[in-house]
Amino acid sequence: MTCRWFLILGLCALVWCCSGKNTETAEVERRALIAYSQQNYHKAARLATKIRHTHQGKMIIALCNVFDKETHTLHRGLKALEELFHDTNVPTKIRLEAGLALARTIRLEQLLDDPHGGQHSRSDRIFRKIIEMAPHSEYARDAMFYHSLNHFSSCDARVCSDGFDNLEKFITTFQGPRKLLAPLHLLAEHEYIRLRKNYPAAVRHLKCGIDIGFSSPNEQRSAMFRLGFFYYKYLNDRTKAGKALRNFIRLYPDSPDTPSAERFLKKIQRGEK
Repeated sequence: MTCRWFLILGLCALVWCCSGKNTETAEVERRALIAYSQQNYHKAARLATKIRHTHQGKMIIALCNVFDKETHTLHRGLKALEELFHDTNVPTKIRLEAGLALARTIRLEQLLDDPHGGQHSRSDRIFRKIIEMAPHSEYARDAMFYHSLNHFSSCDARVCSDGFDNLEKFITTFQGPRKLLAPLHLLAEHEYIRLRKNYPAAVRHLKCGIDIGFSSPNEQRSAMFRLGFFYYKYLNDRTKAGKALRNFIRLYPDSPDTPSAERFLKKIQRGEK
């Protein structure tokens, strides 16, 4: 997991854990989450032990045990996350957070043992349960993202094919905010090219992601350049390539990719390949 993930998880947790608590408990939670987001796991765990009677306190301690490599408490943390995830008396948001952290960690551990990939059945079961619990949420989106990666990392063509089918179905039937789907469109673009050299499908997802808008300005800019390039290079659609490249040049005149876009556009105008 990246530092960005730690920070996002901590800040998100800060929103849902500090409401409805007495002042002292809320303050301890706030300080523990700040320490956690800064990857100061010793401090975060020490603070969380003061509120270990709460679900939030248990969650913070479990996460610290999982991610603090110095203390070698990974399995203890995973066990605690699993207990939180399966306990129906725990608030749903905490269960979902615990489940995502649990399944992602299990997946990484399995990839270390099996670098060639596979279905990773245990983590897949958890990802599927998260989708079932909150099918049109950000949690489901994240679960489908990693569930798909499990399939796309497999050496079995049938498993990969199932991954594409499941991802397409999830995107089509998703009823939550459409903006949540941008990362899945980006994943689909990448995997359709990497595994199948299927540029029409890749372009379809790339265009959907651009229309939704990627959260990163750099990703949005890169995607818009790729769209024009793919139309030009792989789909041989000069009309759509020209439109996409002109749009890119208009929006990003100072981009490092703009000279390439201008060169492709000139070739299109001259009728060159």
